[in-house]
Amino acid sequence: MDIYCVLVGYDMSMVKVVISQVCNVGNKGDQAILKSEVAFLRSIFPGADVSVSTLWSYELVARVEPTVRVHSSLVDLRVRNRDVPLVLSPFVFVIQVFLSTLSALLARCGLPALYRSELINDFKAANLVLSSGHQPFNEGSFHSKTLWSKLGSLFVLFWGVMDVLIARKIFKKPFGTFPQSVGPFNTFWGKLFSRFIFRNVDFLNLREDVSAGFIRGYSVKKVQILRDMAFLFDVPSVDNSGKYRHPLLGVSPCFYLGITQHEKENYVRVSAKALDYLQEKYDFKVVFLPSQTTMGKSMIMEKVPDDLAACELIKALMVHKEGVEILRSSSVEEFCDVLAQLDLLVSTRMHPTILASKVPVPFVEVTYEHKQTGLLRILGLSDVSVPASGISFEGLVDKTEYVWKEKDRICNHLLGAVPAIVGETKRSLEVSLRSALACP
Repeated sequence: MDIYCVLVGYDMSMVKVVISQVCNVGNKGDQAILKSEVAFLRSIFPGADVSVSTLWSYELVARVEPTVRVHSSLVDLRVRNRDVPLVLSPFVFVIQVFLSTLSALLARCGLPALYRSELINDFKAANLVLSSGHQPFNEGSFHSKTLWSKLGSLFVLFWGVMDVLIARKIFKKPFGTFPQSVGPFNTFWGKLFSRFIFRNVDFLNLREDVSAGFIRGYSVKKVQILRDMAFLFDVPSVDNSGKYRHPLLGVSPCFYLGITQHEKENYVRVSAKALDYLQEKYDFKVVFLPSQTTMGKSMIMEKVPDDLAACELIKALMVHKEGVEILRSSSVEEFCDVLAQLDLLVSTRMHPTILASKVPVPFVEVTYEHKQTGLLRILGLSDVSVPASGISFEGLVDKTEYVWKEKDRICNHLLGAVPAIVGETKRSLEVSLRSALACP
């Protein structure tokens, strides 16, 4: 439809939006995404009524973003806010799918919903439903090897099926996405679920070009490649000068989904040895910045340790551990307070590098997934990455020394690239959202 079509019948102060598929905001990157999404919606639709659906701890989501209504997702394998025993989960799954669908059909006919009525009514009243930018549309990462992790990811993908079914097919609401990565889809069920989702969304915003390859042939109505919503997060300006000794090296490690025990041991050993070497050669003050420090409860996901566990294991193996700090932050704002003081960042998480690029702080990205390599190509910094798979002491040290040598060039590059990314993402995303409202 013509992007210049007139908004008819909408008072912009009364727009109702449901943000679906919000993930674990114990992760500081996911916090930045959610805060940016809500702030952006209210910047273009002042006074917008926003509600959120999440599979993870909705109490934590409500604390992170208190200006929105927060609901547990339609299918969450919980009864009275308690996880059901694993043996009962298939029965609860079938019952929740049935009750969600029946309740939506009843609500469409003007009758009371029998199940999750508040969320069902928000879907019914919404002018627009948006999938959050937390990467729910995938069937596990490239590293997902265990049956448990694959089933968990397939469940999250089905979460998208249910939301599209209720919002798009039953209530006929515009359904789109904030910029996110999608794929891979490896099994029959993963491909079936993803085809249903992508053929029924009104627009799909991706955050890197690798994802576009996973949906080739899916007949999506409108696809565009934008940038991660964390680029829109307003990093607070705080003067912490003099608080830390410089040069200050920050480390944001993680044990990514599907990492094997052998890979984990190698990752810890290499990281500890490299940090000792960098301290000796460059007199770095080392601080660990765990990005994910609170896991939401969920029966269906593999229990991935918080980043705090990775920090503690690496520090324990270091020879020069005296004075090395693990700085656990309670919010993304507090996380960014420290991030802004760094002289260099080594991160295995993607979003610490996005937030660092806004300061800017030069960084080394330890990559394990296509979302990271795609991000670095977008930033024009593919030369600052080192693969997590088979990571070696020599590879990590060489890349870190290269970035440290080129730090001024990298920072100057980021000062020009990031504002352009932010501006283009805001313009293109606003067109997507206004067009969806104006042109049903």
